[in-house]
Amino acid sequence: MTTKLFVAFGLVGIGLITSWVGGNQAVGMAFVAMGIVVLLTRRWYLRALVALILLGYVSMPSVTDSEPGNGSPVQESLPDNTLTSSPPTETPETSPVEQMTALQQAEVAFLGNPPQSTIKAKLDRAMTQYNLTITEENYSRAGSTLVSLRKEYGHSEMDILDFMIQMDVPGANFDFPTAASLSVTSLVLGSQ
Repeated sequence: MTTKLFVAFGLVGIGLITSWVGGNQAVGMAFVAMGIVVLLTRRWYLRALVALILLGYVSMPSVTDSEPGNGSPVQESLPDNTLTSSPPTETPETSPVEQMTALQQAEVAFLGNPPQSTIKAKLDRAMTQYNLTITEENYSRAGSTLVSLRKEYGHSEMDILDFMIQMDVPGANFDFPTAASLSVTSLVLGSQ
């Protein structure tokens, strides 16, 4: 029991220091969450190990964070002509999926095929909560993020969105991908 308390309070302490002193709130809050998980669960040592592994995933910068000209190695290491291809000789036909809006694509791609109105309501709330402007492109990015997390971790997109909405932490300034990653991490740890 004393080892469990030592590990739990150590993780919470590291999280608070990382968040306040280091300025990395996402990683700091992940450590705090791990400390709480250790306190509240049996087999805490296994969950702490899984949480540390997932923390490595959560704390890695995402590709969507990089913008042209911000020093991103992906953008600046390739010459401009590498990103373009030669024009096609014929006009390509667009597939039915390419003609769909992002919300229509989400309706088809999300587990259980929830209605667009439900998806839109939850996405709008989560996007607003995590300071992501509501645009067609951001609907597409958010939907892709959620589908990728569902495929990798097995929790539905709507469950992840529900957890994101409930996870509102005052003072924490998470972006959408970080909040989604933290939510699925919590869902994975909670289901073990």
